[in-house]
Amino acid sequence: AIIFRLGTLHGISDQFSRIRFDLVVNTLVMRAIFHKKVVVYGGRQYRPLLHVRDVAKTITEVININNTGIYNLAAENIDNTKNVMTLSWWDAYWTAGSGSTEDAIIQLAGGENVSALNGVESNNTIEKELLISMNPEMILITQSVAWGGQDFYDELMSDESLSSIEAIKNNEVYMVNSNWWSTLSYWNIKGSEELSKILWDLDEIQDFGDFE
Repeated sequence: AIIFRLGTLHGISDQFSRIRFDLVVNTLVMRAIFHKKVVVYGGRQYRPLLHVRDVAKTITEVININNTGIYNLAAENIDNTKNVMTLSWWDAYWTAGSGSTEDAIIQLAGGENVSALNGVESNNTIEKELLISMNPEMILITQSVAWGGQDFYDELMSDESLSSIEAIKNNEVYMVNSNWWSTLSYWNIKGSEELSKILWDLDEIQDFGDFE
């Protein structure tokens, strides 16, 4: 026999079945449509989410195979994202912590804001020693080229004292569009799209609209 652990399912299985609203994604979508807002308590929960169509596809593919055993169809309940830090230089290292626009964008894209996790609030300066100890896996330079962003990038990558930082060691330092990251506006959606592509190695995000 072959046994599948399905994880936490979501989606509509067919046009006749009753939709289950005791499942997290279905419930959040319903609340967003009818109540125009979604409330999440805590915010750091993880669920091994899986769409019902993916389950059906897997079952049809293996139904005539003689494999036996127990298999997880969904990923384990662990965090596979990266610790992300925004960074700029204005006579000191500046990063964005909890409550900042950048923090919201990072969370929306599915990343972990390592500055917020280390107690930084709003937009604030940090010492080089703290930058090293935070050890971000990804650094986003939110400083425009016109205001020295490229020079800061070059200095960051060539500074031997920072070479132990995972983001620098693995060449995960990115220049991002500062217009999409700084001021709170609808352009922040483009910032989250930009980061999502980097985080999850996507060329494009299907059905993600554009605006001018």
